[in-house]
Amino acid sequence: MADLIRMFPGLAKMPYVKKFLDRNIIEGVDVSGVEKVLLLAEKEHGWQGKDSRAAEENAILAALELLDKFTHEGVPIPQITLHSDGSFGFSWTGGGLVADVSIFGDGTYSYNALRGGRKARGSNRKTGDELRPDLLRILKGDGDSTK
Repeated sequence: MADLIRMFPGLAKMPYVKKFLDRNIIEGVDVSGVEKVLLLAEKEHGWQGKDSRAAEENAILAALELLDKFTHEGVPIPQITLHSDGSFGFSWTGGGLVADVSIFGDGTYSYNALRGGRKARGSNRKTGDELRPDLLRILKGDGDSTK
């Protein structure tokens, strides 16, 4: 992971990543998502066949920024994947929830979420913008009587 930080020095400046890198200040913060993003970010071009792409620094930063926002809002840590085009994917399933978020290197994300008949869908959202209330309600199960 040190190589990754040397390659992308902007990562070490993110508060959420600092918590991960300086493990003595974690104290109750679940950093498993940060670790997964950084491990996936180490993959090189061709990791899943000749046309698969490594994640770009902007995609890594966007994924970490969005992960940090979700964590601060009390959203559970998602399953995290790297798509073959170099974008990241977050997904949640269980308890009636099915949700996917795709995070792109241009700092945008798209999402589809469904829980108990409620749906949230969006595209071209900027990771720097406030999270959409409809998405947060579904991811957190707010208003569900069957949480």
